[in-house]
Amino acid sequence: MILAHRSQFEEIRTRGNEYFAKKEYSEAVECYTHCLESKESLKTPVIFSNRALAHLKQNKYGRAEEDAAAALRICPTHSKSYHRRSVARLSLGKIRGALLDVYAAEASCDTDALRKDIEIQRCKCEKALVDAATRAPRRNVMITVV
Repeated sequence: MILAHRSQFEEIRTRGNEYFAKKEYSEAVECYTHCLESKESLKTPVIFSNRALAHLKQNKYGRAEEDAAAALRICPTHSKSYHRRSVARLSLGKIRGALLDVYAAEASCDTDALRKDIEIQRCKCEKALVDAATRAPRRNVMITVV
């Protein structure tokens, strides 16, 4: 189904948002995917970012990471997409990448509500990094001075 008009794009996007609000995430993903057939979707990171969030809600972290990355290719300062990719990456065990994303989200954030979520995510990433360092095997290294 190729979307010929902006009104079709908006209608399907709105339907996707409604499905998301009803926690019908698979249907929301389907609607957002249909929206990507429109050139309108490439003008804004919102469709990819919304689909990333729907994937996160379904624990499909790899797909969420991919969609958030696609949103960031459209708009490299989209803080929601950095936040969503950070959540996906942390869930995939990509702690350093998640931390870099959360720092980028902080730098580009312009809303107080999102700022709080980003701060919570930063704390999770930093804790995961400390935990990983604590669990890392210790090595004894002998140094000989000559």
